[in-house]
Amino acid sequence: MAIMQVEIKGLDVVLKNLNKEIEGIKNRTRVGMIKVAVLIRGDAQKLCPMDTGNLVNSAYTVVTGGSIKGGSPKFKSEVKRGEKVIRHIDVGRLQRDHAQSIDQGKSETDDKDNPSAVIGFSAYYAAYVHEMEFRHDVMYGKEGSIFSQFKRPLAQRKFLETAIKQNAKNILEIIRKEASVEK
Repeated sequence: MAIMQVEIKGLDVVLKNLNKEIEGIKNRTRVGMIKVAVLIRGDAQKLCPMDTGNLVNSAYTVVTGGSIKGGSPKFKSEVKRGEKVIRHIDVGRLQRDHAQSIDQGKSETDDKDNPSAVIGFSAYYAAYVHEMEFRHDVMYGKEGSIFSQFKRPLAQRKFLETAIKQNAKNILEIIRKEASVEK
């Protein structure tokens, strides 16, 4: 039986260039993920109901390679109606929850071979507000209790989910554009 052997010259250069381009695509995809995350986060913040501003300020974004935005927001320690303080807020809890959310996001995005992003709101009541039913013209609860008066015209429930759905085409286009070789 005859054995055929072929020597390909320059294959090491081809493989080196191919690996370099693959690495470039990963880096460009990461840039696309950052742009998408910033877009979604910004739109979600615009749609987010606001009472004290703490929920909006608790937004954070973490992408493969580290966090962007959402470092240490300033949280308000009390809710006032006029000059009267009607509720005190545990700012320490908000700060701890925020730091833990970012740490968790970092652990979820630490695979450098698979660019990813985590976008969220760290306030302990974020999920409740995201899912609750409300109307702009109605107050919930009685004075002195936890209630919400959403005055922002775009405020709505499912603010993060809506931001993602509204940007579905933009998300794909941004990532496609950033990952393309032709830049």
